[in-house]
Amino acid sequence: MASRVRRSPGSAIRAMLLLVVVSTVFAGCGSAPGGGRPPGNVFRLPSRTDMQSLDPAIAYDVTAWPLVRLMYQGLLDYGDGSDLVPWLAESLPTRSPDGRAYTFRIRRGIRFASGRDVRASDFAYTLERILDPKSKSPGEGFFRGIEGARAFQKAREREAEEKLPRRSLEPKHVSGLRAPDDHTFEIHLVEPDESFLKVMSLPFSYVVEPEAAERWGEELSRHPAGCGPFVLTEWRRGLRIRFDRSPNYSQPDRPKLDGVEVLIGIDDLVAQMMFERGELDLITEIAPPDLVRLRNHPRWKQCILSEPAASTQYLSMNTEVPPFNDVRVRRAVNHALDRERLLRVINGRGAVATTILPPTMAEYRPRNDYPHDEARAKALLAEAGYPNGFKVSLWVIVDRAEHVKMAEAIQQDLGKVGIQVELKTLAFAVWDSAVSKRKNVPFAFAGWYQDYPDPSNFMDVLLRGDRIVAQNSNNYAFYSNPRVDAVLRQALKEPVAAKRSRLYQDAEDLVMADAPWAPLFHPTTYMLVREWVRGFKLHSVWHGRFERVSLEGSR
Repeated sequence: MASRVRRSPGSAIRAMLLLVVVSTVFAGCGSAPGGGRPPGNVFRLPSRTDMQSLDPAIAYDVTAWPLVRLMYQGLLDYGDGSDLVPWLAESLPTRSPDGRAYTFRIRRGIRFASGRDVRASDFAYTLERILDPKSKSPGEGFFRGIEGARAFQKAREREAEEKLPRRSLEPKHVSGLRAPDDHTFEIHLVEPDESFLKVMSLPFSYVVEPEAAERWGEELSRHPAGCGPFVLTEWRRGLRIRFDRSPNYSQPDRPKLDGVEVLIGIDDLVAQMMFERGELDLITEIAPPDLVRLRNHPRWKQCILSEPAASTQYLSMNTEVPPFNDVRVRRAVNHALDRERLLRVINGRGAVATTILPPTMAEYRPRNDYPHDEARAKALLAEAGYPNGFKVSLWVIVDRAEHVKMAEAIQQDLGKVGIQVELKTLAFAVWDSAVSKRKNVPFAFAGWYQDYPDPSNFMDVLLRGDRIVAQNSNNYAFYSNPRVDAVLRQALKEPVAAKRSRLYQDAEDLVMADAPWAPLFHPTTYMLVREWVRGFKLHSVWHGRFERVSLEGSR
């Protein structure tokens, strides 16, 4: 998913909390006032910004997904690593000989928060809801490969355009979604897709109670209707979100917490002070200035968890507009960057990136297509007709402090070869709307975190030319190479893992030669966890799982 950052209007609570904690003297891990953690069995964490949505069809960022998982569950999940395991399904699904159909057996005894039993038809409803244009789900593209999905979408679009009654046109349902009985769910695809089961692990597919979804519509986010271990009991915009144990959750993995509370609008300074006072149990992102101090603190360093993120941060060059419609210019930008220096600018919070795929993926191969070479960069610019360089604006998300800091260093690197860069810093919503629009933004600082552990989530989502759309495109470079598209289509269908990996590596070779990106770094995730927290650890897909947490000394 894209690096999504939002600001909330929580300035009042920030100011209040700062007055409370500003005089705090930093103490060692475990020396909170009162001899330990505050009383109660509620897990507390901060968030700089409020959630845009907690509707599983809409939520699409690393901040909201762990909270969605408190209330909703799906057919498949991941084990401790990137291995798929059954969740609401009794086992992994059976697959048809032609590789196009999956059959799931639904576990018995699962209930929604309302108390109603979960039925197989509810899963069909959930996926149809995502595909329905009315939902405006950012995840609908993941499910278009289901048989009948496009025909269903076109019928709903026509109804909206012609102001016809809902579901008045055929087809009224997606033909590839079938529920022969209450505990059997079938999905039929147009063609084989080796990544599809990983797609089915995304929160978009977590089952929703149809009656509640129809009743609340766009307000479902405030009235969740899942079958997870917690329910939403309070959401004060810009202040707090509270989840309590669901009385109707009857699965063996019952939560050990009474509740989870998210304090919203907490900036980095306040969050750090509250954590060190014992008022927060977890900080999901350590601010860059604090990391150096915490790493060197004899006791706080023991509270740090870190793990390489499945992510690539990069410069995107719009291949449809000058000057980046010339591959020589794009290669020149790559050669001009001193990536080792750029990483030092952000205190080494990651690894130098010279690839599309991050090192966390099995298909990753170290490479060095574009070593730092200012002379080569200048020669390429001259060949392309820019012997004196050119001027360009680099679009950067203002809330990403690391991006802004690195962008200033990039400005210096490119200036040495004649490229004069003006930094254009914007809020995420404005930035995203602009860079995802065709022929609009030539140069952008972007990033992508995996949605699921498969190379298709980078290569197909971000670099397939046949998936470009005029607006809301994930392919910010608007890069299109028919050879790449053909290789990626072949890779999706390839059932032999080794051959499939090789196809993605071949596609990466072609992309790197065309240089629509200048890869910068693969970030490392850093979190702070208090010593009384049990059952929490970083996860390669979900970052963290709050539903498995317990607090020492609580029941």
